Amino acid sequence: MHTVFEFKFERCQSFRFTKNKIISGNLPNMNKTEFLSLLDKIVKTKTISSDNPKEDFSNMELIDLLKKETSSRGGEFIEDTVLNRPPKNNLLIKFGQGDGGLLFSGHTDTVPYDASKWKYDPFTLTELKDRFIGLGIIDMKGFFAHIFAALDKIDLKKLKKPVYILATVDEETTMVGANMFANKEQNIKPDFCLIGEPTSLYPVIQHKGYMAFRITVTGKTGHSSNPDLGVNAIYVMNRIIEQILVFEKELKTKYQDPSFDIPYPSLNIGSIKGGDSPNRICGECEILLDIRPLITTPCSMIEQRLREIINRIPKNDNLQINLSPLYEHIDPFKTDMNNEYVRYLEDLTEHKAISVNYCTEASFLRKLNCPLAICGIGSIDNAHQPNEFMPKEDLEKFHKILTQLIRRICL
Repeated sequence: MHTVFEFKFERCQSFRFTKNKIISGNLPNMNKTEFLSLLDKIVKTKTISSDNPKEDFSNMELIDLLKKETSSRGGEFIEDTVLNRPPKNNLLIKFGQGDGGLLFSGHTDTVPYDASKWKYDPFTLTELKDRFIGLGIIDMKGFFAHIFAALDKIDLKKLKKPVYILATVDEETTMVGANMFANKEQNIKPDFCLIGEPTSLYPVIQHKGYMAFRITVTGKTGHSSNPDLGVNAIYVMNRIIEQILVFEKELKTKYQDPSFDIPYPSLNIGSIKGGDSPNRICGECEILLDIRPLITTPCSMIEQRLREIINRIPKNDNLQINLSPLYEHIDPFKTDMNNEYVRYLEDLTEHKAISVNYCTEASFLRKLNCPLAICGIGSIDNAHQPNEFMPKEDLEKFHKILTQLIRRICL
């Protein structure tokens, strides 16, 4: 899922849109050559987000490209500084005036890649018979090329409500961009928001949250020839793990939502470290675990239960236990599936809305208090994989979906 690292950010103090001159006359529809040219430019930008500083890159090249595309169409934008090293900015684009409208949202960053597993250059758009290949082509900076292609099928001067495009940073790690945007005072309240994550064109109206913890046991080391002189941290951690597995079983049996493929809140202990020698009493042991909660299992309840497990074990000067979240909890997301725009999206995609086990920026953007859905081209199974690809067969349909949403909401 998402790896995490510590971060600092400063907010941009200017919240006014930067205005650009409106181009006179009707803009021609973006043809296939223009669309692929823009998609190739987007794929060429290196916007990797990583907890390894050597693999972490700025998104400013892509932000500048999106600003240029916006200006050429007479749009306006707000740019907010999120991170300084490397520099990373959020961008909010606006076409048209008035209240309400439609918000398209996507993240600018990609995951790192293993060059040895890619058959093609990850930063060059490669066309095969049935697909286009490139890092981030579906997850998800390629989404911006689709939005502009849809906009170019619209006479933007006739918009009665605004079309917004939000480009965020570091979704693949901390989600700091969406978090900052959602917590900042906004003067927009769209009628509907669409996040373009890859869903194979299925509307997603619900997903699980995400929590990750570190549990550290600090005992007392000593020579293994007399184990009673120390406190073995591994033994204590074993007791904790036993109780966590009991809690995992409770989550599986007590809390069920059949709309998910995995109908219960999943729990995974993904890492354990402790000790350094067979003849030394282990003085410290740690585990890392994650939990993906449902709406019926709030993050606060889950953290409380984990703390109760730890508090059952008596502590003293020779034994300390610490539970710490790796980063801010991400709440589960659910929108009203009976909303008129969700139903319209179902009609456009010819798919019923579904629930998914992974997590998106919808958990933060729901603070805009508007109906929200997730829908995009490509399969989530292909995201974060070598030779990430976008299927050609869905391209025309996806552009039609985006265009029809604009027409329905903003014209």
